[in-house]
Parts: sequence; structure tokens; C-alpha cells
Amino acid sequence: MLVLNSVFSQEKKIPALKTAVKATLLSTALPGLGQVYNKKYWKVPIIYAAGGALSYFAISNHKEYKDLRDAINNRQSNNNLTSSNDAFPQLSTDQLRTRKDHFRRQRDYNIIFIGLLYVANIIDANVDAHLREFDVNDDLSMNLSPIVIPTNSFNNLSFGLSLTLRLKK
Repeated sequence: MLVLNSVFSQEKKIPALKTAVKATLLSTALPGLGQVYNKKYWKVPIIYAAGGALSYFAISNHKEYKDLRDAINNRQSNNNLTSSNDAFPQLSTDQLRTRKDHFRRQRDYNIIFIGLLYVANIIDANVDAHLREFDVNDDLSMNLSPIVIPTNSFNNLSFGLSLTLRLKK
């Protein structure tokens, strides 16, 4: 009987591992697909809203960066003379460079955050698949109580808290 129980418990663990691998691969192939596989549908709009917002800001910052870069190149080709086709006549060349660096840095941060969102999506699908088989029942209990601990030095007492976890079967 003991051998049969150990065989059955091993069979339960193998499908849970296969489920986690499948959820991870699905989320890697298409963000949000692992969450759909895990039946956590509410996470998909969050993933795509965050990805859409980050993509929008990355594209917007890249456009500003290109406009400023082109304005700097136009000024340098005209020997720093302001011409009538200057897109930013109110800004000096140093101010243009500062703004160009700012928008490039913001674009790069957005791209990094898109990558982090992608990795977080994969990790979330994997963790959800692993926790699907996690046993949460009423047999778990925790007890926190005060405790008095005698010490050897000068017959003093120390006070503390005792944390007791009971895992019933």
C-alpha cells in the first residue's frame, strides 16, 4: 500500500511540471497565452495595456529623438546659422543636444521596461502553473503566543513571541 501511494504521488508531480513547462512556452511564444492556459484571464488585458503604453512612449520618444537629431544635423551643415526651416529656432544647439539625449534615454528605458514586462509575463505564467497544484485547506494553522525564557545571567527573564505552525494531515 505504501508503494502504491508513492507511485501515485509521483504521477501527480509529473503533470504539474509538464503544465508549468507548457504555460511557460505558451507565454514565451505569445505574451498572455500562458495566463489564458492557467485560466487567469484577467491578467491578459493588464499585460497588453502595459505593453501598449510602453510601446507608445518608446515610439513617441524615438520620434522626438529623431527630430532633434535632424535639427542638430541641419544646424551643423549650415554652420550653426539659424535658417527659416529650423524646427526649433528658440533653442540653442546645446539645448537641442540635451533634449536629444533626454529623449534617447527615455526611449531606451521604455525598451528595457518592455523586455522586463515580457520576462515578468513568462515568470508569472510559470509560477501560476506551479501553484495550481498547491494544497490550501483548513488543516493548516498558525499560533502566535507570548513566551518567557529564563536566562543564566543574573537570574533574569527574557520575553519573546513563540510562533507555532501545525501542518495536520
